[in-house]
Amino acid sequence: MNKITLLGGAGYIGSNLVLNKKLKKNNLTIIDRFYFGSEFLEKNINLIKKDIRNVKSKDFVNQNIVIDLASLSNDPTSDLDKKLTFDINYLGRVNCAKKAKKAGVNKYIFMSSCSVYGKNSEFNLSEKSKTDPVSEYARTCLLAEKEILTLSDNSFQVTSLRNSTVYGSSNRMRFDLVVNLMTATSFYENKIYIMGGGNQNRPLININDICGYILEIIECKTKKYSGEIFNIGYKNYSINQIANIVKSAITNKVRIIKTPDDSDKRNYHINFSKAKKYFKHKPKIEIYNSVKEIYKLLTNGKIIKNKKTSTIEWYKYLIDSKKIVDAVSIDNKIF
Repeated sequence: MNKITLLGGAGYIGSNLVLNKKLKKNNLTIIDRFYFGSEFLEKNINLIKKDIRNVKSKDFVNQNIVIDLASLSNDPTSDLDKKLTFDINYLGRVNCAKKAKKAGVNKYIFMSSCSVYGKNSEFNLSEKSKTDPVSEYARTCLLAEKEILTLSDNSFQVTSLRNSTVYGSSNRMRFDLVVNLMTATSFYENKIYIMGGGNQNRPLININDICGYILEIIECKTKKYSGEIFNIGYKNYSINQIANIVKSAITNKVRIIKTPDDSDKRNYHINFSKAKKYFKHKPKIEIYNSVKEIYKLLTNGKIIKNKKTSTIEWYKYLIDSKKIVDAVSIDNKIF
């Protein structure tokens, strides 16, 4: 049994990952700020409320594996405060890796992003292709990835997974990801919105398929993944293709509405051949089936779209709420 720490483990991916039967056999610890709460996590997980910028080596003592899922996630959110994004997504993540190595952790799985390729006209981008991040999220992700990989050696095995845009249901649901968002607007408005023309390419993958790659690294007895970067994804789609799949999975009553421009300039088509060569796990969960599942959960009221399901909206709400509380407080008391 491994002792595994998940940094940012109460997020969209982490809260789903800890439900995996194979992972649950291990001793699990989550280090998180818990901005979105922790009530949806199982009770047998050790929870540590801590900012990754303040993590110490002692937080990783006796841990075998660390999975780094911690960041101010997605492009719009990270552009809210670029200095804060730099401090957390770069300095904080590098701090955790260095402290983990010092504590004797054996494996470090860094969750990166295909968004590091940015606005890229090259087709079929491999791990050796030019990176061109267009957001602070992608830029800091790339900076952290590069520095953390330099720490990799025989005793501290670092693997970076450049994940495609994720879709699928989770206990900590997000509706600010393209497939999930299109499914939600289909449910609430009978509409799907396409911005920027719809010809932009996006690589996609289901949340449970990402978990498959992570588990394979955890269980690997060799050092084949050490010091390596992998593009992780199922398939590449245009935004138009995604919209049509979502529409077909729900009902023809859904209208697709196009707007001429969009501030999001990301456009990248990814090559996944390296991951296919190294990993036994092959992604297989299609958009169509994931949309069906999410739509059913929405219909049954088991998930709802609200401020908490949009990362940027929730952070704005927390910031605004703190301003209100600070304004009415005397000696740190409201009443």
